[in-house]
Amino acid sequence: MTDEEHDGADRWMTLAEIAEELRVNPATVRVWVSKGQLKASRAGVRKWIVRRSDLDRMLEATNPTSAEEIAERSSALSPSSSGRPDHEGLADEAARDPRLRPPTGTSESAAELLQIANRSLNDAFRISAQAPPAPGYLDRVRGIADACEHVAATLQHASRVAGVRWTGRDDFGTDKLPYELRPRGNRPWRAELWERFDTAVETLAITMTGRDTVAVADGFRDMGDALLAVADELERDDSWRVGYEAG
Repeated sequence: MTDEEHDGADRWMTLAEIAEELRVNPATVRVWVSKGQLKASRAGVRKWIVRRSDLDRMLEATNPTSAEEIAERSSALSPSSSGRPDHEGLADEAARDPRLRPPTGTSESAAELLQIANRSLNDAFRISAQAPPAPGYLDRVRGIADACEHVAATLQHASRVAGVRWTGRDDFGTDKLPYELRPRGNRPWRAELWERFDTAVETLAITMTGRDTVAVADGFRDMGDALLAVADELERDDSWRVGYEAG
C-alpha cells in the first residue's frame, strides 16, 4: 500500500464525527483526549483531529459492548487526593442542580459531564499551581485552556438538553488563578501580552454572578482562547525562556 493509499484508508476524523459515530456527547470524546485515552492532534485554536486507526485502537483496547459503555468507562474518574485549590468547584454548583438531568433515555447525564469537566479544570489548575518556573510552562497553559473549553462545551450541553441556569457566584477572580497566571505572579514576558486574558478573567468573574449558563460557557471559552493566544505567541518568540525556565 502506498503512502497515499494508507492516508486515504486511515482518514482524519474530528471529535464531532467520532461523537456522532459512537452516539456519545462530544464532551465525552474530549475527555478521552484530555485523559490520554485517545490520541489526537491539534488542528487550529480549538480543533482536534484523530486518526481512524487511533480510534480503532482505543475501541479495541476497551472492548466495549456499546457506545454507552465507552462513555461510562471513560467517565469513571476519581478526584485527585491532593490538596484542594482555591478555585475548586467552579462548575460543581451547577452540576448538583437536579434540573441538569436530561430526559429519560439520554445516554449521559449533563450533571455527570459537568462534574467530569470540573475535575479536568481542577487538575489543570493543580498542575500549574504546584509547578515552579521550569520547562513545561506552555503545556500547562494549554492544558488549562483545553479544560476551559471542556467546561464551556459541557455547560452549553447542560443548557441545551436540560435547560439549566447557572447558579450565580461571586468568588472567582484573578486571586483564584494559579500563581504563574496572575498579573503580579510568576508569568513570563511583557504585560501587554496578557491583556486579553486578564480582560477575559474579569469578564468571566462578572458573568458568573448572574444566571446565564450560555454566557458563563462563553466566558470560559474566551478565557481559554486568550490563554491559547498567549501560548502561541510565547512559542513563536521564546526569548522569555532564558530567565524563566531555570529548572
